[in-house]
Amino acid sequence: MQKLKSTTNSRRWGQWLLALGILMMLGASNLTAQGAFGVSGKVTSEPDGQPLIGVSISVKNTSIGTVTDVNGAYFLDVPDRSDVLVFSYIGYISQEIPVNGQSVIDVVLVENAAQLDEVVVIGYGTQSRKLLTSSIASVDAKEIQDLQITSLEGVMQGRAAGVSIQTASGQPGSSPNIRIRGGSSLQGNNEPLFIIDGVQRSSEDFNPEDVSSIEILKDASATAIYGARASNGVVLVTTKSGKTGKANFNASYRSTWSSLQNRLDLLGSRDFIQIERVGLTRSFLNETSAFGVGANATGIGNPPDGNFTLRALAAGESAPAGYESMTDPITGQTLIFQDVDWQDVAYRSTRIDNVHLSVDGGANNLTYYLGAAYLAQEGIAKGTGYDRFSLQSNVDFQVSRKLKVGTNVNFTRSFSDEPYNTSVLFGRAARLAPTTRRYNEDGTIAPGSSSGLPNPEWYASTFLNTNARNKLNLGGSIQYNILDNLVASGKVNYFIDQSTREAFVKANKITSARDASVSMLESRLRQFEGTLRYSKTFGLNNLAILVGGSNLNTDYFTFSASGQGGPTNSIQTLNASPVINGASSFKSKDLLIGYFGRLSYDFDQRYLLSATLRRDGSSRFGSDNQIGYFPSVSVGWRVSEEGFFSIPAVSDLKLRASWGQTANNDFGNPSDLNRFFLSQGVVDPTLTYNGQAAARTTALPNPNLGWETTTQTDFGFDISLFNDRVQLTADYYKKITSDLLFSKPLPNTSGFGSITENIGKVEFTGTELSISTDNLKSRDLTWITDFNISFTNNKVLELPDNGRDRNRIGGYELSDGTGIGGIAEGEPLRQIVGYQFVKVYATTAEAVEDGLFVSFANDRTSANGIDYRKRVGGDVKWLDVNGDKIIDNNDLQVLGYATPNIVGGFGNTISYKGLELYVFLDMGLGHHIYNSNRARMNSNSQGNINGTEDLLNAWNEEGDVTDIPRFTFFDFGNARNHDAVGFGSTTGDGGLADRATSLYTEKGDYLAVRTVRFGYTLPKSLVERWGISSVKAYVLGQNLHYFTAYRGYNPEVGALDLGLYPLFRSISLGLNVGF
Repeated sequence: MQKLKSTTNSRRWGQWLLALGILMMLGASNLTAQGAFGVSGKVTSEPDGQPLIGVSISVKNTSIGTVTDVNGAYFLDVPDRSDVLVFSYIGYISQEIPVNGQSVIDVVLVENAAQLDEVVVIGYGTQSRKLLTSSIASVDAKEIQDLQITSLEGVMQGRAAGVSIQTASGQPGSSPNIRIRGGSSLQGNNEPLFIIDGVQRSSEDFNPEDVSSIEILKDASATAIYGARASNGVVLVTTKSGKTGKANFNASYRSTWSSLQNRLDLLGSRDFIQIERVGLTRSFLNETSAFGVGANATGIGNPPDGNFTLRALAAGESAPAGYESMTDPITGQTLIFQDVDWQDVAYRSTRIDNVHLSVDGGANNLTYYLGAAYLAQEGIAKGTGYDRFSLQSNVDFQVSRKLKVGTNVNFTRSFSDEPYNTSVLFGRAARLAPTTRRYNEDGTIAPGSSSGLPNPEWYASTFLNTNARNKLNLGGSIQYNILDNLVASGKVNYFIDQSTREAFVKANKITSARDASVSMLESRLRQFEGTLRYSKTFGLNNLAILVGGSNLNTDYFTFSASGQGGPTNSIQTLNASPVINGASSFKSKDLLIGYFGRLSYDFDQRYLLSATLRRDGSSRFGSDNQIGYFPSVSVGWRVSEEGFFSIPAVSDLKLRASWGQTANNDFGNPSDLNRFFLSQGVVDPTLTYNGQAAARTTALPNPNLGWETTTQTDFGFDISLFNDRVQLTADYYKKITSDLLFSKPLPNTSGFGSITENIGKVEFTGTELSISTDNLKSRDLTWITDFNISFTNNKVLELPDNGRDRNRIGGYELSDGTGIGGIAEGEPLRQIVGYQFVKVYATTAEAVEDGLFVSFANDRTSANGIDYRKRVGGDVKWLDVNGDKIIDNNDLQVLGYATPNIVGGFGNTISYKGLELYVFLDMGLGHHIYNSNRARMNSNSQGNINGTEDLLNAWNEEGDVTDIPRFTFFDFGNARNHDAVGFGSTTGDGGLADRATSLYTEKGDYLAVRTVRFGYTLPKSLVERWGISSVKAYVLGQNLHYFTAYRGYNPEVGALDLGLYPLFRSISLGLNVGF
């Protein structure tokens, strides 16, 4: 089985990881220098007198040095009794002390207030937060340690204002969807730009445990320096690095148990049969009352060895073991059946193992960090899993006083077993009729009713889909101090991303085709950057200038092929397929060349100014619009530094404002519109000329195609109160994206259906608030609270002029790609458009008197004269918006919006001596979800699927008063047999095609108990006896509970819930050891 391959790989990588850990421990054993004269002592801090651990002590003008231990003590051999020792520690004023023949030197270091200011990473540099004039959110690295989260997006969820992250899928290895200030585009990519250690990279498969800091650049003054890539915001990730001192080894292990986070309220077999058998009497399929038909979930004529266990008990027959019985509500016969909750079959409780080893330290002008991690995750859905091995290396070497070089290496290898078809496995298999057979009579796994409605256990072992991925980044950097205030830097990176996906369908009872396919994707990025930094202080004036250039050159290659008809299930590759259905490959290049500059100025750290300009040239656009200029400017005023400001409670108060422009060039590759498509006739004979290979253009080229440009304005303030124990940041922003890319229809005489042009405009506005408080702060007890909330809104300002009323209501709309939404001028994005529920008709007389008529594409008068377009008792009354008594597209209404307009997070950390409790909640409010999964179940859309407990309260006979319409077997499913009178996402039949209804448009508001962690750090006095520096044990809970009214698996699923991989709840036990 394919899973065996994953397990084997897991063991192999585990052995390599163990060997690597041993080598890491042996390879950095002694990097300190030796000398002839011994000096010892202790270093403490003022004013509390506590020992300082890790203070750097070096002999001046030499490479000889050491660091203090856990007691603040040190010992150092010095070459000469007249040498000078330099004591330095982050956040403290360095001291130089002559030895003068002393063998014992004790030192007290004093805090340096200037150095204690928080420093944040910005584009191509760093900046003191107090002097920052941009909107930048930081994610505390301490908060994201020891979490059972495998993606960078996941560790940021709820922890930064203005950043919306929704975990739509629980599939192992998947990443949540992230939007910074709502994104910027209608049809392009809305994901932010990820810069990891200065390199543009995808965030997938990156190990969060190697992260030192995360900064989220939100406004244009922060992002404009990245120009054409920055309209959706920028996430700067910095990995851990070493510090001068002895080697520090850290090892952590976490074992996690996970299970399904939520369950659907499905019907058991007894209720299912009762409801479905009665529903047959109302079905368009069964007007002749053929209720004895077999080969379906409610047919009592099923054979004993068929795909369904329900059947009528034969005369003189006893119910077999494992069967239940009941009386048929239609015929009065005795029925026998089995009862299967397919959620128990599809999902399982699983285990996740996570190991991380690291070593860091430095001496002799060399600092280093090495981290290695291994993750083995079984998915809660059978047949799924994810393994990942990662290696991170950061090494810096101070060649001389002026010259510093460094290397950055990251390697990730991941392997995943994935669903062959997500919608089949989670949208259908888990909602199979409970009377569907799980096991055949011989004990083998039964296939289910069809390949589209399979037994999930059978499907997982028969339909295989694996993905192997390798990612390697090789980076080098150089820094040279030309003068004390003039620094030149260069960076070169080579990043390669390779993935291979293989799929295979074993021959089985339903199909013997043995379909096989393979697809490969490779991208190679070569990045070159150079910068020159100048800084100067004259009087109270502080000036910093940065200029630089970058070159990003990316090559893409894709290959895919498929075949079928292999002789055996054992050979799952294409070489065994005698029939090749298709093969194709594609190459493309992408070049982005940019030049940028930034000027930063402040007067007396009171009046602040920053301005940037970037010029980008991109190969992605037409020849007339390949160059773009992206300026920004921001100002700040630290009011608290003014002489007239004297409020003792206010430690710092800063007002700031910014304006700038960025662009979005991530649309695949629009320049492909100018290219040709070639096809070999043997593969695609429809594209040949006289039997020879043919070429055609993929679309009509547009040389005027240009950037989607975003202009953003931001106003904010930062305030610190009570000696920085309360810190508050607030922002208001407005950004408008213009020149949106849309496909414009063309006349048939052009030979093309459409052309892509820059037409359209959208606006995003919002307010953000972040608060951090030190509620308690004593020697033994601390309590820290972090809270953030953001309010976002958007509106479409301009769309292509096609003569239609706002591209929506009135029978016309510009689709947003979800199938249930539209885009209209003057309205927010991500609408859910559909029919408004009014009530359920209690009687047929009431329905006839109302006189509503449902419009269908086909004549729905049946063979026996029943007109299914008319309403009867138990049917839904839809809102007749225009009063014409006909329910059609003219009656569509906006039922809700799919994007939360309020998001936030709330965290508390309480520490007492060695104990620590961390609780984190996050929320999303103001959005709706179309629960299509539930609608399809309750409408029995495909005939052989289960319903929910809603149906227990459905209309059943004349006079019933309820909001649950009557149940009709096979309510919809194809154009001939569709009946939209009951529940229904009403898909597939002319006048009501692809429309939602308010019956299943549900509020998606949620408050998630995302993380609860309780840990204990053993006293140093105890662990030092074992030769260990630290030991921490903890228990961790993730995704523990959602407070929500949504009736699906996951309120973060997005606009349309067709059944995605459900989220899982997890409980972990972890151990961290440092030595």
